[in-house]
Amino acid sequence: MTITQCILLAVLTSCASAQPFVHSITEPGDQYEAANDLAVLTSQDIAFVGRFRRDFKLPGQDGWIVVHRPNGIPFLSWIIEDPDKEGNPLVATFEDPVDKNLIVLEGGLISSFPNDVADLVLFKIDPFSGALSYQWRYPGYDSGIPIGMERDGDTGLVAASLLNSPGITQATLLRFRNADGLPIFHNRYLPLDEQIFSTAFYDVAISPESGDIFAVGIAKIDSDQFSVFAKILIARFDPVGNPIWFSLYEPVVQGTNTTNAFGYSIAINSENNPFVVSTVSSSLTSSLVVPLVVDGNTGAPIVSSSLQIENHSVVSAASSLEQLPNGDMLTGGAWTDPMFFSASASLWSFDELTAQLQWDYTREDQFGRTSTVMPDPNGGLLFAGYGIPTTAPVGFEDALLTRTGNNGNGLCERVTEFRSPEVSFIRVPFQVKPIALQEPNNAGIEAIAGTPVLTVNCEVCRPDLNMDGSLDFFDISFLLMNMVDYNGDTVFDFFDISAYLMDFSAGCP
Repeated sequence: MTITQCILLAVLTSCASAQPFVHSITEPGDQYEAANDLAVLTSQDIAFVGRFRRDFKLPGQDGWIVVHRPNGIPFLSWIIEDPDKEGNPLVATFEDPVDKNLIVLEGGLISSFPNDVADLVLFKIDPFSGALSYQWRYPGYDSGIPIGMERDGDTGLVAASLLNSPGITQATLLRFRNADGLPIFHNRYLPLDEQIFSTAFYDVAISPESGDIFAVGIAKIDSDQFSVFAKILIARFDPVGNPIWFSLYEPVVQGTNTTNAFGYSIAINSENNPFVVSTVSSSLTSSLVVPLVVDGNTGAPIVSSSLQIENHSVVSAASSLEQLPNGDMLTGGAWTDPMFFSASASLWSFDELTAQLQWDYTREDQFGRTSTVMPDPNGGLLFAGYGIPTTAPVGFEDALLTRTGNNGNGLCERVTEFRSPEVSFIRVPFQVKPIALQEPNNAGIEAIAGTPVLTVNCEVCRPDLNMDGSLDFFDISFLLMNMVDYNGDTVFDFFDISAYLMDFSAGCP
């Protein structure tokens, strides 16, 4: 090792840290990919699950798992083919702490209109070998919205719905054993209110104090005026799935008479109360994001606010809400500009008491949206979704994986507005009807190894010479072996090394 290499290595060991990055992930060729859910593995590697589509003109899509190094560099992917399904995106995942394998939920259609048949596939996979431990089909319905799945000790919970008749669903809860994927209970919940004709759950959370289960979703109401409205549905259950209360919520937004409200994500805050994030829309205003805190014991609203961007629509991600170490709640989604048909992936943090926005995070160079967010144990915040570049090649959807700094900084901030909508709510009676607990059907899916491709874009770190998302010895080797003219004076000499040292010491944004 030369003296120059020793100097650079000394700087490296004192300055290196987890770097923010923005990565677009795809398979070779012109495919369409997106990420739906994230997990940080025990190994500190990052895995996301989502969808893979070979040709936009062809029907159907496959499930997709991509495993990344802690610096966000993809090194392994699995394409999950399901011979019985026309569409099978992967919608949720977590790591089983016992055997370190991923438990994954797949949604999709087996057959389409006029005889819609759908199910949910639950499977466990070794993310490094592709070996499948189990794979079961459960009755379920895929609405195209990611479905929440939570780990609770040695069991998992799935919030979903069951197709009752074309276009009509009934909310369900599934609790299963992580070890074998078999059910502990699988219940559907039937409203006794005649105006409620369709319900669905999108996300689930577990109280750390009582072990009770909270779920959020929607209820469709058939009004006396022959109009259909969607309201937020929040419910509380005991640990074995018996309902404690069901409540509907309708945010009243100033300047509108009727709204449709979709409860997408739920988490338990520091006061052991459900914190819900919903998207609200009406015929008179653009859509907005409404965070809502309700009393865990009674379901009564405590506080709510709204996130609005003037002349834009704001939508929240489904089944993606996390509590940060300081107590704030983290979620994501997108804001859209209807004039330019654009959409930008966004990341938001809300104070759990006042439900006010802390910061907004978005991109300028592509359309897209955030599907999932989480704090990164390696430092900073992770979010994933998809992006469609506004520069060539245009039109091909790629998965988006991003790490920000601890404060959310990393790209560009947006100015946002707030209004505080009133929230009315009613309590509605439901009855529970267990779905038969026979063993679910074997799914017969197959995991095929892929070869993920990384494109780094947006705020490239200049001293990251090999563009792998981190500052390390490989960048040093690249500089010296390739005699990089770092300062642009047409020669490689001490001044290039000096300029590199200065930029390396400053780090990356």
